[in-house]
Amino acid sequence: MRILRSVAVRAAAVVAVAACGLAVAMPASAATGTLTIKQHGVVLFQKTNPAADCYELGKDFPQGDIDTYNNTDATVYLYGNPNCAGDPDTNVNPGQSLLGYPGFYSLRVLS
Repeated sequence: MRILRSVAVRAAAVVAVAACGLAVAMPASAATGTLTIKQHGVVLFQKTNPAADCYELGKDFPQGDIDTYNNTDATVYLYGNPNCAGDPDTNVNPGQSLLGYPGFYSLRVLS
């Protein structure tokens, strides 16, 4: 009986360690799906399973007639300022698109 209990305790410890390892290996919070930004049909930015974070597009990012396709399960906020500073100009809900937007310099993915 004592041997069976010892084996059970060891097995439980192995399972617990394995579960912790899996939790560390997976991103803490990432959207599922693909976020794509295009201008006149040309892909300017694309992320698959983007992490919940601010993405700096830069001051040289093309402006005017920007199409944002949010095929993720997270809301994406678009900012007219670098580094997601200030309030967002607009947002694109999960599974939706924003077509012909004048432009932005950074975006934040929430998940």
